[in-house]
Amino acid sequence: MLRSVGILFIVFLGTYSHVQSQDTWSGAFSIFDTVSIQEVEVVSPVSEKFQVGSKTEVFSSLQKQNTSASTLTNLLSRYTPIYIKSDAGSLASFKLRGTSSNHTSVLIGGLDINSLTLGSTNASSIPIFLFDNIALNYGSSSATIGSGSIGGSVRLGFNNNYKNGINSEIIASHGSFGEYAYGAKVIASNGKVESATRIYHYQKENNFPFVHSGNYNFETQQYDKTTLRQKNAAIDKKHLVQQVNYKFNERQSIKSFIWLQQTWYQVQPTISEIEAPNPSTSTYDDRSLISWVDYNHNLQPFDLHIGAGYVTNKAISNNDNNNMIKTNRLVSEIDLKKSFQFLKIQAGLKYKYIVPTVYAYAEEVKKEEHLDIFSSIYYRVSSNLKATLNLRQQFVTNFKAPFTPALGMEYSLATREHSITKLSTNIQHTYKVATLNDRYWNQPDAKGNSDIKPEEGINYEGGISYAHYGRITLKSNVSYYYMDIDNWLTWIQGVKGYKAINNERVISQGIELHTDINFKTGKVNWEWGINYAYNNATIKKATIVSKVNQQLIYTPKHLGNTFLNISINDYNIGIDASYTGQRTHTYDQSNSLLDAYFLTNLSLGKDLQLKNHSLIISAQANNMLNKTYQNQYRYAMPGINYRLSITYNFTNTKQ
Repeated sequence: MLRSVGILFIVFLGTYSHVQSQDTWSGAFSIFDTVSIQEVEVVSPVSEKFQVGSKTEVFSSLQKQNTSASTLTNLLSRYTPIYIKSDAGSLASFKLRGTSSNHTSVLIGGLDINSLTLGSTNASSIPIFLFDNIALNYGSSSATIGSGSIGGSVRLGFNNNYKNGINSEIIASHGSFGEYAYGAKVIASNGKVESATRIYHYQKENNFPFVHSGNYNFETQQYDKTTLRQKNAAIDKKHLVQQVNYKFNERQSIKSFIWLQQTWYQVQPTISEIEAPNPSTSTYDDRSLISWVDYNHNLQPFDLHIGAGYVTNKAISNNDNNNMIKTNRLVSEIDLKKSFQFLKIQAGLKYKYIVPTVYAYAEEVKKEEHLDIFSSIYYRVSSNLKATLNLRQQFVTNFKAPFTPALGMEYSLATREHSITKLSTNIQHTYKVATLNDRYWNQPDAKGNSDIKPEEGINYEGGISYAHYGRITLKSNVSYYYMDIDNWLTWIQGVKGYKAINNERVISQGIELHTDINFKTGKVNWEWGINYAYNNATIKKATIVSKVNQQLIYTPKHLGNTFLNISINDYNIGIDASYTGQRTHTYDQSNSLLDAYFLTNLSLGKDLQLKNHSLIISAQANNMLNKTYQNQYRYAMPGINYRLSITYNFTNTKQ
């Protein structure tokens, strides 16, 4: 049945687009977005307007500029209270609010680009340079986004300005340990058609020295410290993004992009492997094509959105095609919005057709289909109170997904001429469909489980925020969250190898604090911010009794950072510091703690302006105090390292 519905749905999309091409085009991209993300035009069809009560963070242009030659890993770890589990540059995964990496959705347009086999996205494979807008949603959003958004979601977007002329940008960066990064953007438009080409190439030898504490010396009563050098951990990443957008008139537009990427790296050896006479070398080559087309039409009285995309991922270890992991997916969606004076309503469908080609799956695993039916209501109850209700039901081949409702509310407690204080609350039923590997992996040493259940639970969230605008701009918020997730999925070792089972219940609760201040004194602009998160994520039920009431591994209870950016005329200085608390790396309590660590980074920049040209020269010192630490157990991390970047911009556009 799903297949029939999906085919009819795709046929309808194509037929409707053809019929409408004969009509008078009548509407530009029209969504009910908050002011903070109005520039993001390639977004999920379920806009922020329907996520009242949820916490969202949009990164500033200066924060993105300070990390423009690096990846999403660097941006999030420096400016948010989110733990990123990473090695020295090839792999990184999100750990939002104590959840696993496959509990965070990464979205471009209507696409969740997480791997279908692993369920997650490698944060170190997403360059900041490619994207104009990056937004972070904290907490569960399964009712608005779909399966997997238990911990939160990351939204990547592009600006669509249609300014007549050409805008270009080139970046070149050189850093320590053989690091090179090059990128270019060319955006051209005649006011109706817009083309944007973005390329980026990053490579690094990653041969950094590090201090290792070896055997215990009973004479000195200290550990012997030796200096080793990281080996066999090189990285090479290539990206190409092409956008083509067309604005028929102020009521109607079509937007599209295609993103080609290749991430190749040597799997970083552990410290023990480096100490061996002949360290092992293992490579991983991950290639993908991500494409999406958006059609938006203000039909009056409805706003129509139609989207379609195609994604293919292919990963090979050690150049062995016999161990290929490949997936193809077709995605299509349609939704309608209707606005009344105090009410906005949205309803839609999303369909996915998935074809896996994985060496470890049985031959009968040939395809899978997903169909989502969703609706949203935004209601302004009064001048001070607004609320949203979101509903979603997903259908999956040979898998039962739960009905997912969500209710959010926001109340303006005090509104004055230059300030506002708000209370917000959100309650959601949240869930995640098990990955293809969890259900279909079939090897002698590891077996998936076709009878696996969806991870699901309840998420409560509440907070208070204060904003002041004037000579001093201050934004501050405090949030409390509570998540109770049942059927938590783990792989456990049995007599015949590893197997995926739903054997745990996890409760994650905590507090997040955020404050940033912007003000000017004379010719000096100041931007200061601080973040802190307390996260108590414990296992409340497990097959292995010793795990009960333990903190989840690689989940620090305390995490925080602060940053200060100072701009004086064309100069800017930035310093940031982050603290990561202790983490357990195994449930064996005898020797499982990784030490807390404190990192500092410094950046200096000069902006040269000449008519429609600009040149930005910046220098960075990372891990400025040369801290020796481990983010993951037995994986070395670089000490102090440097980066010099030059960014050139040329603009020749008319309004």
